[in-house]
Amino acid sequence: KTECDAQMSRFGAVYEYKEWMIFIPLCYPAILKVHKETYEMKFVPWKESLLERFPYFAEANQTVSIFYDFEVVGDALYLLANNVVIKYNMESDEISFYKIRDEERLYTGIVRYNEEFILVDRFYF
Repeated sequence: KTECDAQMSRFGAVYEYKEWMIFIPLCYPAILKVHKETYEMKFVPWKESLLERFPYFAEANQTVSIFYDFEVVGDALYLLANNVVIKYNMESDEISFYKIRDEERLYTGIVRYNEEFILVDRFYF
């Protein structure tokens, strides 16, 4: 199942970046940028690219979604979708994916400690 349920929030947070408000998706298929003065909107798709690059993802997960946690380093916004880290460059609107380990290992959170990222293992707790 790759679509949002009726009870699921489409966006989980908003981050202010320069003259833009960045709406961070949970299950919405794009990152939404809204200009603070002109209200211009940009949609930066992520879900379709993730499924093309990692075809196993939809089968291995009940819903294709991003977790609430995110981290910002400079112009980069880091999001987590189970075992894939999504790096979104807020300046250029480029998206990169980083697969973490294998399909069997899933994570529920991402935090930064000093210069390192820590992933919270879903089955650890």
